[in-house]
Amino acid sequence: MNTPQVTAYLKTYCGWSAGVRAVLAKYGLVYTEKDIIQNPAFRWEMETKSGQDSLKS
Repeated sequence: MNTPQVTAYLKTYCGWSAGVRAVLAKYGLVYTEKDIIQNPAFRWEMETKSGQDSLKS
């Protein structure tokens, strides 16, 4: 069985993002983190893929 590739679009300092990191670590899941604050291109990528506007929350 193939291992899924997980990409997490997170913010540098955010309680929700910290929770996501904690859950992924708890279960030993390997993931690629894309910080949408440090790199605005990642924010655009996330919004394009999900339709989610990250600045509204």
